[in-house]
Amino acid sequence: MVKLIKSSQAKRFKSIPRIGFEMRREHPTICVSSKSTDYVMMISSNISEDLKNDYFQLNVSEKIINFEFVTCGFPIVAFHQCDKEVVFTSIHNYFLDLFGNTIEYEWTITDCQFVVPRVPHSSLILTFWTTSTAKENMERLEAIPASTIIKHITTIYWRPAATLKPESKFYQAESIKIQQDNLSVPVNLGSFQGRQAFFRCDRGRISNLIKFVNRWKSGKAFQRLEYLEIIIDDENIVPNKILNAIGVKYIDATKTPPTHTLPKVTMKLSRFPNLVQKEIFDNMETSNLLLLSFVSRNMKNCIKWSQVTRFKSIDRIVFDMQNLHHPTIYIQFGSSKDVIMLSSVISEGLKIGYSQLNVYGKIIDFKYFESGHKPNTDPINSRTYVVRETDNRVASISMQWKSLSFGVWNETEEKFLAMVK
Repeated sequence: MVKLIKSSQAKRFKSIPRIGFEMRREHPTICVSSKSTDYVMMISSNISEDLKNDYFQLNVSEKIINFEFVTCGFPIVAFHQCDKEVVFTSIHNYFLDLFGNTIEYEWTITDCQFVVPRVPHSSLILTFWTTSTAKENMERLEAIPASTIIKHITTIYWRPAATLKPESKFYQAESIKIQQDNLSVPVNLGSFQGRQAFFRCDRGRISNLIKFVNRWKSGKAFQRLEYLEIIIDDENIVPNKILNAIGVKYIDATKTPPTHTLPKVTMKLSRFPNLVQKEIFDNMETSNLLLLSFVSRNMKNCIKWSQVTRFKSIDRIVFDMQNLHHPTIYIQFGSSKDVIMLSSVISEGLKIGYSQLNVYGKIIDFKYFESGHKPNTDPINSRTYVVRETDNRVASISMQWKSLSFGVWNETEEKFLAMVK
């Protein structure tokens, strides 16, 4: 039967770009990509003694696995937690035989006690946070097979037992996102070998920012870097002092600089399966949902479909026009209200940083102060830039109060300046 399916569906299987293993602590999900979205192929749950008689067993890569077929139209894999790694490793290997190794097999693991299976032809997106098992997490991180492509790692208030070594697998990730609350950061960004880095800390050393940029300028480090964002919640940061120490160049104040933005290495929201999208939307603020709905008609429809119950609970939407300078829109749930949009007259001094969105046929300027799950890096529209000595490549650099944004162009200084209007 396998041979018949493989031969008859060869064209169909070749059109699949990716199979995703969403390995959450509860109900891991397997989905298959199409050109525009993902479809759930299989979900899983712990074995229930009450349903034990309803399971049927199949041999998957020499491993007997329990399945249950439900009315939702796809099978449920039933397993004991102690068998989790073996079960999904067997499924991965079976897919390799069925679909081939030209497909991307992407594992997304969100667990403070993560386990990365030793499987061939796989890529990894990993999220973990501070736990009492930090030492074990470091060991698991370094045990990731060399053949696994680490696409993205997110750490939240992580406090491992020691600073990571320069050769750590962490620095080999294509993209990293770090959120820390003190100076005891286990990560040295100077060892990063990937493309995109996002770092936030309550305190930091200005000298580290200056050193980072100067190393890039010299051409001695960060050859693959495309984008860097560093936010330090420190009132003592003086942007002009840092820019002067870096030795930036300036674009004429009467001219408009080009805007730097890139797709994030992590997967775009629209490619998640519907069940995963709904979980993301359920945890987003209403204001962020509204902004996200402006992105495209398809995204608007996805949000409408997934948030029907939430939207039905809204009593009213109020356009408060009493403040002529800052009209406000808010929604009311019973006695509480939630501001979803503030407005102001466009300031020429703050014109850089606005984004334009199509709202019911009208192009409107927006300023993002906080938004979730954006598919692209934040735009850098700055008149300051630096040049790499070894190849004359340019990086736009923006220093605004507590944040430094650094975007590398695939252009020499001459070609970069030709884009200035």
